[in-house]
Amino acid sequence: MSRRRLRGETPPLRRLAAVRGHLLDGRGAASEEEQAAKKPPARDHTPGERQVLARRLGVKYGPVAFVRGVPWIGAGGAETEALVLEHQDKIQLRSTDVWIATYPKCGTTWTHQIALLLLNDGESSSWGGDPHGFKTGELLASWPEVTYAREGEKFLDALQTVPDPRVMKTHAPYFLLPGRPGGAGTMPCKAIYVTRNPKDACVSMLCAQLATPSPSERRLSAGQCFSNACALCVCCIIIADHAQQAWGYDGNWDQWYTLWMAGEVEFGSWFDHTIDWWNAARAEENDGKILWVTYEQLQQDNAATIARIAAHLEVELTEELLGKVQAESAFSNMQTLNSKASDPHGQTFYRKGEVGDWRNHFSEQQSQGFDRVYGEKLAGLGLTFDFGGGVVM
Repeated sequence: MSRRRLRGETPPLRRLAAVRGHLLDGRGAASEEEQAAKKPPARDHTPGERQVLARRLGVKYGPVAFVRGVPWIGAGGAETEALVLEHQDKIQLRSTDVWIATYPKCGTTWTHQIALLLLNDGESSSWGGDPHGFKTGELLASWPEVTYAREGEKFLDALQTVPDPRVMKTHAPYFLLPGRPGGAGTMPCKAIYVTRNPKDACVSMLCAQLATPSPSERRLSAGQCFSNACALCVCCIIIADHAQQAWGYDGNWDQWYTLWMAGEVEFGSWFDHTIDWWNAARAEENDGKILWVTYEQLQQDNAATIARIAAHLEVELTEELLGKVQAESAFSNMQTLNSKASDPHGQTFYRKGEVGDWRNHFSEQQSQGFDRVYGEKLAGLGLTFDFGGGVVM
């Protein structure tokens, strides 16, 4: 064997396909008493009270819900917050579970693919090579805090049938991570937190919002395109899933920059999200549980970063396994797989995969303003990021 598993013998991932039916045949619901007990103050979840900048800027954009003040994707209003908090308390995590935790557009799917490959001897046939799992069942791409709001108790029941190790993705801030009742206590399992220089994350997130129904139906108009570097809007011809379409952004780059800096985007402020997880990773009680990885490390020092992930997952990394993982998780390969995936919403999750693309979009004034906020927010934390072009700060 080229590796050892987290604990015991892991059944094949093909068993996940059988679970999908349990997820899709109905939705369990919390009792009215439980819902009422968790109902938050109106100011925490009413989009109209929180979308200050979007209204002022005159753009269509905003969450359908807030969870403890964090913009969220869900059914809408107080119901979403109640369900997310209920799920945080109810989900039963195992010591063998692995979270892939990220702020949006920071390498979630890339890292998920790497982790799955490492834990399955580099063989991706069980999930068709595409880690979104549209062909083999939603649990391969499970976002528990979102899925529970749709499927309820049946989701929790189905999740218990998934063999170890369960690799799950989340955009939740650490204080809202499922499996930490009330947002308190230590990490019950391992996590890989993947982050990215915030300027590239900001641009990539907008590209996910400026969406078209299909790559061939239309291009953005010259007035709507936010980059002088893409006259044909090639970088903007991407596809949104149902969540992104629900937010419905219709503004331009300058307006997006303002919203993003204020944290009025899905899952809130990059700064708050990153600092929350950074403090958790450094906490003594979480020693050895949270691996810190950056998108830039995956891009520029791929083999060494995969080795760090393998060690965190207690996987013996041979040269053969490393070769398989690198081949199957190569950006070009994942673009090809995603283009063939049977995603019902037709979304592509892989755009450019570059470090420093933000220079094509930020004005000099915006870049300087961003740097001032960045310096203030991260002062004294010991956190640095590679912004491309030799700029590390």
